[in-house]
Amino acid sequence: HLDAESVNWLEQHLSKYAGAVVAVTHDRYFLNNVAEWILELDRGRAIPYEGNYSTYLDKKSTRLKVEGRKDEKRQKRLKEELEWVRSNAKGRQTKSKARLARYEEMAAEADKMRKLDFEEIQIPPGPRLGSIVVEVQNLSKAFGDKVLIDDLSFTLPRNGIVGVIGPNGAGKTTLFKMIQGLETPDSGAIKVGDTVKISYVDRSRANIDPKKTLWAVVSDELDYINVGQVEMPSRAYVSAFGFK
Repeated sequence: HLDAESVNWLEQHLSKYAGAVVAVTHDRYFLNNVAEWILELDRGRAIPYEGNYSTYLDKKSTRLKVEGRKDEKRQKRLKEELEWVRSNAKGRQTKSKARLARYEEMAAEADKMRKLDFEEIQIPPGPRLGSIVVEVQNLSKAFGDKVLIDDLSFTLPRNGIVGVIGPNGAGKTTLFKMIQGLETPDSGAIKVGDTVKISYVDRSRANIDPKKTLWAVVSDELDYINVGQVEMPSRAYVSAFGFK
């Protein structure tokens, strides 16, 4: 959980560092500024790319186009073999075992190379918002002698996307907790619209039972969950993200 200032320092430090570094991060800008090699882990394979993140995207795009053409040929061959298996009434006789083995091998390869269709995974829009989303007026908050927020006022419009930045300890998490009603401001007021439903991802994951699987946490161990207005099998939903 490095803040922007710390990330900038780390980038400068690594640019002069003579040793080897392996970094695991979701910060694409950091990768673009620092990385000289990218190692992508994809369905059990490790694929190296020389260059920074932008170069990786260019090279991956080219690779996927090539793989797409290979997939089309593979699917065509697989379809032909499947048609043969279905049409051959004596397909399980000894003389046909080799061809059946070939089909099974091709099917296994196709399944291994299958791409997850993330375009089908959607975060549905929330309910229609009223005229008021979040209004903050003259908000102040301190812990002892440390003042985090002093006379803050702002209005969050409908469809607004706001990024809150600042160094660690500046009060970002405290602000979100006050909006949720988990912390009480020293002074000022926060008004959340009647139609607003707040979703918040706690980076500390304090409310998640570490003994539960991801599926159990997401689904509450129910076979079906509602995603927006759509009911779907919970295991199929999490598996679409690559989880079990």
